[in-house]
Amino acid sequence: MNPVSPFAYAQARLQARLGARPATAVWDRLHTLGDLSAWIEQARATPLGHWLASVSASSAPHEIERLLRAHFRRLIDDVARWVPSPWRPALHWTAIVPDLPALAYLLHGGAALDWMREEPALRAVAEAVPELRVRALAQGPWADLAAGRRDEGGLFAAWVEAWYRRLPDDRRQRASIEDLVAVLRAHRDAFARLTPAQTESAQDTLARHLVQLFRRGFLAPATALAWLLLTALEFERVRGELLTRALFAPEPV
Repeated sequence: MNPVSPFAYAQARLQARLGARPATAVWDRLHTLGDLSAWIEQARATPLGHWLASVSASSAPHEIERLLRAHFRRLIDDVARWVPSPWRPALHWTAIVPDLPALAYLLHGGAALDWMREEPALRAVAEAVPELRVRALAQGPWADLAAGRRDEGGLFAAWVEAWYRRLPDDRRQRASIEDLVAVLRAHRDAFARLTPAQTESAQDTLARHLVQLFRRGFLAPATALAWLLLTALEFERVRGELLTRALFAPEPV
């Protein structure tokens, strides 16, 4: 039996979703819309509509972020159901990456904000007094992040180590994701040095590399991981478009 055939079901589902990604022209057209209501209305009719099922023009910025994060986690759950069970823990672990900045803020003693208490994954840490937040973290599902540095960089490094531990002990299959990891590390290192005007181009370049890796990793775990990274880029872009309009709406005439 072909040792990679268990990925066939995931490959078929992800291939269909890759083909449904919004074209550059869709993003360009939506970007010209200055009004949040108009952006949401027109985006609903595009491949981005699935992000907006619960979002409305009256949604507060923190509510928009909460809804988008929840939807992102559901998409991760979908992909995790499609792949062979040994790979599911590593995929589920990717769901907490968007929460790492908020977690670093709390572990540094920042005052817990209302929206953090409303996030199921952050609630226990947010509700603990600052001196006990590390203990609260260590007693929860993110215990692997409790050791080491508390800044965002340290938390991300701990996340990466824990992610590797969740990968199956399959050298052949794990080798298929090393190119993906190398591309991601290079992007992260370069991104910190970019000006704001350069970031969109860098993300477009990363997306092209991920599509190439998706196609190269046919019937391999790299396909699922590349897709989740493409989804994360889409999540980030939708978030930016929505929050820019929600926070900086033009003054009524």
